[in-house]
Amino acid sequence: FKITNALIASNYHYGLSMEIPHSELNHITVSNNVGTGILWADMVKNSIICGNSVGIEATIEDNGSITYTNFWGNESGNLGSGIFSEYLLSNFNTNTNGDSCDSFHNIQEDPLFCNPNNDYYHLAENSPCVSVGESSSNMGFFGVSCEPIILTVNNDAIVPISFALHQNYPNPFNPVT
Repeated sequence: FKITNALIASNYHYGLSMEIPHSELNHITVSNNVGTGILWADMVKNSIICGNSVGIEATIEDNGSITYTNFWGNESGNLGSGIFSEYLLSNFNTNTNGDSCDSFHNIQEDPLFCNPNNDYYHLAENSPCVSVGESSSNMGFFGVSCEPIILTVNNDAIVPISFALHQNYPNPFNPVT
């Protein structure tokens, strides 16, 4: 059983429950589900799983895989109970965008949706999900639909711990001092 190119959002309990052997999910966006985003899937690729209570709660079969997928902001964790590779979401590689990823090309970055508060899950131009899926495709269901999102830092929170002024010795303009 395959699901390709789908948005699964704002559901109660599970975003998607697929207790079907040999199930495949490709280019899906699973977001803002109250409960688990995905319950049981043997193959997940080129997808975005974010803003759920738990990302994936499943027992992936031995030959199952999660590849080229972005996990972000799943409240109680990206992976619930289940059988997963010990290297899944252990980021020690770098993808083509220069972002940290695991050996299965999965990332853990804010997907930078254009307007998720209004269920508009298209990607911003500077989304880390652009062109890093399998065969340089985008992760998730939607493509790029808005300008880059500029993330700002609250400068009020940046305060120096100490400040010091040191003598510039020797003084190049007055060798006596």
